[in-house]
Amino acid sequence: MNVNKIEQLDVKRFKYQQSLALAGSLFVIVWFLRFFALIYFSYDEILYSILITLILLIIIQLYSAFHLIKISNELRTDNDLKDALNNELVMLYQLKSWRHSFFSLILFSILLGIISSIVPVDDLVFVLVSYPLVGFTVYNMSYYLYLKKY
Repeated sequence: MNVNKIEQLDVKRFKYQQSLALAGSLFVIVWFLRFFALIYFSYDEILYSILITLILLIIIQLYSAFHLIKISNELRTDNDLKDALNNELVMLYQLKSWRHSFFSLILFSILLGIISSIVPVDDLVFVLVSYPLVGFTVYNMSYYLYLKKY
């Protein structure tokens, strides 16, 4: 197997994982800003700019996820690439990232309970979308940080 191809694919995977993690983190921040903007502000300009930002971040996440899926499919079909880039350490990082995601959802539930006792949380869409969003973002950020260390 060509070592140069393995390195190129590893760099591409890291780059797309980085953009997915950063765009996801920004999305979560803007998502929570949207929640507080709906409570405290009535300016349509602020809400429209938040909506446009969310849409752009979704496009960036979809673009990165699409390329990560392509890389994953390439790893599945080529055993040499799979052995080089999907080793036990990478699988360990994925499992640790799932653990981080699980505990972040527990902490988010506690935090949401505290927030709802202070400010009424009437936005059901906010609550339903926030749980998978937080879990997905923490998983991707944790996995990205492990890969960065790797």
